[in-house]
Amino acid sequence: GVPAVRAGGVGGSWGCGGGGWLGWRGWLLAGGILLHPALSWDAWAAWQAKAKTWVMAGQIAPFVSFADWLAHPKELLRTGIGYSYPDLLPWAMVWFAGVGGWIEPWINLTWFGLWIALLVAQYGQLRALGVAAAHAWIGVYLLGSLPLLESHVALGGYADLWVAALFAQAAFAWLRWHCRSEQRQLGVVVGIIVLLPMVKLEGAVWAIVLGAASVFSSLPAWSRQRRLLLGFAFATTLILLSVAFGAAWVSVARRYIGNNTAFSLFDVSDSLNAFRTGKIDILVGKQM
Repeated sequence: GVPAVRAGGVGGSWGCGGGGWLGWRGWLLAGGILLHPALSWDAWAAWQAKAKTWVMAGQIAPFVSFADWLAHPKELLRTGIGYSYPDLLPWAMVWFAGVGGWIEPWINLTWFGLWIALLVAQYGQLRALGVAAAHAWIGVYLLGSLPLLESHVALGGYADLWVAALFAQAAFAWLRWHCRSEQRQLGVVVGIIVLLPMVKLEGAVWAIVLGAASVFSSLPAWSRQRRLLLGFAFATTLILLSVAFGAAWVSVARRYIGNNTAFSLFDVSDSLNAFRTGKIDILVGKQM
């Protein structure tokens, strides 16, 4: 198991000071969120687009590709840049707007609530792992003072903060299951593995990491030298099953990588040809 970590010379005064600083930062973050609508591109163009459309229209209509939207003019369909993104987070935002309607600062304030919940969960999980209170406060302070984390809270609307929060709690649950033999924590890990791709397509990558870690840690000691091979087989099987069952993140990744690859090869070909013939001005004029 994980041994208990004693506070040593770190007193409660540090915890009070760090907590006071986080409280002041939280006050500034909450005040800033209430002063502006969604500003980030991914928020208003992708993640909030579905929820805002559903709330303001007063009805739920499926989002489809632009081609399908044009091909079915008589059907109640919507389209947008994030039509293929998972619907769990937009549905959650519809629920957030259920009381007061679509007020973006209030919607984005839920990201601030997630920040507070993440800090509280950080402290509780560290204490559950045997870390002393003062050192757990240090962990909370270090997490709460991360600039990248605060930027996601301040802007609001990104799905990355939700993915990070889920993955962090899954990592803590895995530690408690693996190091402290808390068998019920395995259910938390499995639940989060299912949720991650439902929040964001890239969450499937983190789900694979969690699944592989869980499988490896459950293997007997004699098979530890074969973990790399087993991990490769596990990842390959998961990808093949996802392709076979038409998982959304697989089709989107295939289209995204394919389009970017073709675009990059086209650019390289034109660039090499331009350098070879000396017609740089023609290439620049063509691209503009």
